Amino acid sequence: MKSERRDFPVHYLATAPGESRPLLAKTEKAFGMIPNLERTMAEAPVLLEGYGQLWESFGKSSFSAIEQQVVMQAVNVRHACYY
Repeated sequence: MKSERRDFPVHYLATAPGESRPLLAKTEKAFGMIPNLERTMAEAPVLLEGYGQLWESFGKSSFSAIEQQVVMQAVNVRHACYY
């Protein structure tokens, strides 16, 4: 079965749906930039909001900041993430 490739827009603050703009601004304030993953998720504001909530919850875990980054990078490698 051949999978269908779908390209999603990669938004900027100015091009994102209105509901996503404050969420992207919050990300930019926290990281000093907006990663492509969040810029892509901005197409679906509810998805972007949920991802932000997940990120905040993970930040409250017992893992140190470095351990959290190791987990995130391991996930990226495992899934061949290009973001």
